[in-house]
Amino acid sequence: MDDLPFIPVIYMHRMVDMLREEHIDTDQVLRECGINPALMNRPDTMLTARQTRILISKYMGLSSVTYPGVRFGQRLDLVTHGLLGFVFFWEGSFQDMLSNIVAFLRVRFPLMHFELRQGADYFSFDIRCDKRIRDIEPFLIQTVIGSITGLGRMLTQRISIHCRQETFRDLKTLQSMLKADAAYTDDDNSVRFYTSGIQLKSTSDGSSKEQETNEGIEEHGFVIKLRNLLLENLQANHGAEEISSLMGMSVRTMRRRLANLGMNFNSIRTDVRMQIAMRYLTTTNISIERIADFVGYSDQTTFTRAFREWKGHTPNEIRQRRVRTQNNCTES
Repeated sequence: MDDLPFIPVIYMHRMVDMLREEHIDTDQVLRECGINPALMNRPDTMLTARQTRILISKYMGLSSVTYPGVRFGQRLDLVTHGLLGFVFFWEGSFQDMLSNIVAFLRVRFPLMHFELRQGADYFSFDIRCDKRIRDIEPFLIQTVIGSITGLGRMLTQRISIHCRQETFRDLKTLQSMLKADAAYTDDDNSVRFYTSGIQLKSTSDGSSKEQETNEGIEEHGFVIKLRNLLLENLQANHGAEEISSLMGMSVRTMRRRLANLGMNFNSIRTDVRMQIAMRYLTTTNISIERIADFVGYSDQTTFTRAFREWKGHTPNEIRQRRVRTQNNCTES
């Protein structure tokens, strides 16, 4: 089992980036794990379970950050998962989109188990590991929770974490890191995405609950449509007035519906822009000035300022990190 393909290299690439940021000799670490550093620049390659286990163990031992699995997971964005186009162009329901993401992740991570359950006013993304990788289970669970929570915020601001105590010993730190409520459970670790910002009230026959749940799902379909329109009109730099018109509603109605979900137009537009910018920065040599123009910014300075606020790094820092990684692989 240890020699079976376990995880795509592109995920471990993010881990190597984080080790470099802590000034750790990543080439030495990779060789100690039996990994040729040159492989890290081949996203189609899969690491074996043994290589992954050793690399994660070393990462946990060398990293100085709290809950390194969560920090790692927060780096795994839509681009890394290969879900960017899928999420932006999805035209089905919110529930169907989540179901398809679960199916996708099952293929990506064959030794992890993901289930999607629907509650009264939420969808629960349940996570557990195959018993054969229990030694690194806490890290893997932390990683998935860190990543899924970040992706979920694209659609709802109301998220809660339900975890086993052996996965997270300190709930207060977890809540601070993920900006979400957290509680211990004896069941599988899970992330809940709530379909509305209002707690649903049950009735004797359950009809009101079902109606409100469906309305919540419909609202998230509305957010998906909004993101699609922003993506389709990226370079046009449409504001709230233009987008609301394309959606067939007043700007006031659009803002109200977003507010009910704990969202606002500007933050969604920024996230759409930056997800696309991140893809171009990490996969192409297109100039930063051209990327800024393509994602709707009038000049590179404004784009750089917005990108730093969103990512914590400038576009040039992201680009230079990729160049250093490629150079290291070439030298190896």
